[in-house]
Amino acid sequence: MCLDLQAELQAAAAAALVDYPLPAELHEGLLRRVLRHDDPALVAFAVERWAAATPADVLTPIAGDPRPAVAQAASAALQRRVVPK
Repeated sequence: MCLDLQAELQAAAAAALVDYPLPAELHEGLLRRVLRHDDPALVAFAVERWAAATPADVLTPIAGDPRPAVAQAASAALQRRVVPK
């Protein structure tokens, strides 16, 4: 078994920053890293927290995440972007 220690450390570091006020331009990159974290509730919280500054093309595949809470958070974020006609 091969453990990608760098990815694990990046996920943990990004997770630690979820509730810290950060510039919006950092949200997408951190969200990509926190997706590797094994706590679905924390990942869902990160999606909710950082979704507004994350492009829809990044959120769309997250809406298909096998973790229900994560997928639901991404789907809800995408639905908020739909502008009624």
